[in-house]
Amino acid sequence: MKEITLLDGEAYTIPSHYRSIEQGIYRDLKDEGDTCFRMPIGFKLDEGECMQYPLEDILDEYYLHISEFILSTGSYNAVVLAGELEDLQKAKYILGKKISYRVVIEADVAYRCLLIE
Repeated sequence: MKEITLLDGEAYTIPSHYRSIEQGIYRDLKDEGDTCFRMPIGFKLDEGECMQYPLEDILDEYYLHISEFILSTGSYNAVVLAGELEDLQKAKYILGKKISYRVVIEADVAYRCLLIE
């Protein structure tokens, strides 16, 4: 996963539905829970790379979930990450980075380790 960028969607300019909190992060006014914040991102996958990993690892690392799949065309994908405000702010660290994972084997047990470069 690479070329991770914030997306500016027209949907997030509707004042009755969303309020801009900071660049790229919006509050969903229809969601009253703690995870009412949204951050739309776009990214490219390397050839042969599956979207499940490392996206699933990013969600786990930053305590996020996907509220919407926007687009998936070939190597380009766009999703809306959702979660608590502080977690989305921390997740901005991945913008512009290359994300991958490696498998580590310890005591005959395999683990995936998230790599952020």
